[in-house]
Order: sequence, then C-alpha cells, then structure tokens
Amino acid sequence: MTYDPAYVGLKYPGGDLPIEKGVCTDVVIRALRKARGIDLQKVVDEDMRKHFSEYPKNWGLKRTDKSIDHRRVPNLKTYFMRQGWSLPVTDKAADYQPGDLVTCTVAGRLPHIMIVSDSRGADGG
Repeated sequence: MTYDPAYVGLKYPGGDLPIEKGVCTDVVIRALRKARGIDLQKVVDEDMRKHFSEYPKNWGLKRTDKSIDHRRVPNLKTYFMRQGWSLPVTDKAADYQPGDLVTCTVAGRLPHIMIVSDSRGADGG
C-alpha cells in the first residue's frame, strides 16, 4: 500500500479508497469492515452527528464530513472510547491480544493507529 493522506470524497456508506493507497486508518477501516462487518464510516458519522461536541476540534469543522471523519485517528479514538472499547495503555505485551487496536502519537505529533498481530515481521518487530 502507498501512503496517501489526501482528502478524497467517498461514497456513503461503505466508501473506501482504492486498496493500493491510504493511511493507517484505512487499514483499520478495511479490517473492521471485513472481519466484523462494522462500517466505521457509517457508525462514526452517526455518533458524531449526535455527539459532535464530544469529538476533537482539531480541524475547525462546524459539522461532520462523511468522507474524512472516520479516517482521522483522534475521531476513531473518541468513538472507541464512547463505545466502551478502550482499555488502559500499558508497556506489557501480554496485555494486548491479536486484533486489538492501539492509538499512539508518532514523532511527538502524528496520530497513529495500528492493529496488534500474532506474527512478527521479517525484522523481528
């Protein structure tokens, strides 16, 4: 996959970028859609419409945007917390299971989300 953070207008519901491009959230969106039948585009939009004031204001928006809201890590983190799907962050590998989603900040300022795997890459990580 080629990293591509560009804004793209998406159909609704079930919108997606071409599989060969996207960002970390697109990997999570596709995984939840395929593995659990959860359309984050739809459920995040619905929750944001009802509870807009509880979501981050990092982008200065006055209303929801079905094409991008679900592709923003801070919005996903908020949505997961609101659903009761959030656990405390620890430094113990045993506290995480394959399929868990972890949000963090990379390089001190870049929001990131990842899926815990049960396998290691060729580099051991």
